[in-house]
Parts: sequence; structure tokens; C-alpha cells
Amino acid sequence: MGKRISTISFLSFLILFNMVFLPRGVSAAYVQPALATAYYQIVNNIIKMYGINTQGDFSESKGLAFSDLIDFDKDGIPELYLIYFKGGESSGDYTQEIWSYKNNKVIKVFSDQHGQYGATSDRAVSILNTTKKSYVGYSSHYSTGTGTLPYDNVSYTTDSFLTLVNNKLIEVASAEYIWEEDSINRKTRESYYVKENNTKRKVTQIAYKQFLV
Repeated sequence: MGKRISTISFLSFLILFNMVFLPRGVSAAYVQPALATAYYQIVNNIIKMYGINTQGDFSESKGLAFSDLIDFDKDGIPELYLIYFKGGESSGDYTQEIWSYKNNKVIKVFSDQHGQYGATSDRAVSILNTTKKSYVGYSSHYSTGTGTLPYDNVSYTTDSFLTLVNNKLIEVASAEYIWEEDSINRKTRESYYVKENNTKRKVTQIAYKQFLV
């Protein structure tokens, strides 16, 4: 994750407000300044509290690391997506937030704090855009010495895709690659899984790679 968070200037964030798309029948003169002002206050408050992150080392990171306007649900009104570090005792942990503008007011629809320690401390975050939806993508990898005998070494690579549905960020699809090793007999096996519509199925390596493209 540390290598994929980029720092942007506050000026860049303000420029992004020119990208606001409005639904039919709504006055740009009314909605755009109101939305811009509401999102501006959120970003400005975070910068006042924590500053702007300029550190490449997670353990020293503090401040706003990334912000963008993303229309996750393609309703014509972009959400505000943020990543920032609080520093202090939470140094190395990053917070994600998504704010939405509904009924002439701003609301926080998602918040998550992820630490640098633990089995999935290497979780990478990405933003994926399609014509129908935009997604938050998580990619993580971890290994364990516990498996189903005779396999005693196991590693998992997981990719998850989340988007806004009724103002809630939910996982809509995922993919998993499992590598197992029998260290005594020097044998390995690989398994691939895809989950869509709450149904998990085993797939071929080719299908797994095509799913992730």
C-alpha cells in the first residue's frame, strides 16, 4: 500500500471541482458551489488537523495523502474519496473516507482505518473506473504455516472490489489465489477462486487472470 498512495497538493484538489457532473434539471450555479464548498471544508479540516503527507515511510506518515472526486454510483454527483494519516500513536495506520452529497448536505458514507501490522498489512488500495461503476480495489497477500495436511505452507493472494450501493460501500466481487506446499515431499498445488453475486466458484488460472484484467 505504501508504494501506491500518492500525495497531491491541495491546489490539485481544488482544480478537481471543475470535474463535477450534474444530474438533469439541476442548476449548476446552485449545486456546484454548494458541493464544492462542502467538500472543501472536509479537506480543509483534515489538513488543519494533520497537514499534508510528504513522507514515503509509513512509520513517519502524517497528513492528507490522497484525495479525488469519484462518481462511484454514476448518479452524476461525485463522491469525495480521501486517504490520510493521523500520525502519533496511529503512525503508519491510514484512514480512508468517502463523503457523498445528497439532499443538499454532505454525509460520510464510508470510513476505514487500516494498520501496518497484522496478516494483511500489505493491503494495496486502487481506484478502478468502468462505464457503469467505479470501485475501490483491495489487493493483499499473506502466508501461513498452517494448512490442510500434507500441505504445511500456504499463501493467499486476494483481490476485492467494492462500490457504493445505496450509500454503502459493499464488496461486489473478489478473486483468490491459493498456493500450497508440502515441504516434506516438495509438492505444490495452486487453486483459483472467483466470487460474484455472493457465489464463490473454483476457476481455471486463465479465467482467474481474465477476471482481474
